[in-house]
Amino acid sequence: MAMSGDEVRNVRFTRVTFGRGYDMHEVDELLDDVAAAADARRSLAAVVRGARFTQTRFRQGYSVREVDDLLVRLGGAPASVVASSVAVTGGHAGVVQERRGVLARLLRRR
Repeated sequence: MAMSGDEVRNVRFTRVTFGRGYDMHEVDELLDDVAAAADARRSLAAVVRGARFTQTRFRQGYSVREVDDLLVRLGGAPASVVASSVAVTGGHAGVVQERRGVLARLLRRR
């Protein structure tokens, strides 16, 4: 689906906090690249192909379904998950990075 740079810049996604989401900054950076490609009349599919985002939980992110739907409409595929990030609340605030597959590798060592 062809979109103009302005149409890409006007895309809005639902923000999720407790469900799965994609890191908003990473998605916004990709959309900036897509808008620039649209303005230059370059292939949007080439820009979105292979998109990878950090997945969020318990902090705001963009709806995975909505972002993936847009990527598919632009000629790409659903994004890959690089890692997931969980905000930790309690005695000390922080962010825990969960790497996909780490638990599986640790369990295989047993």
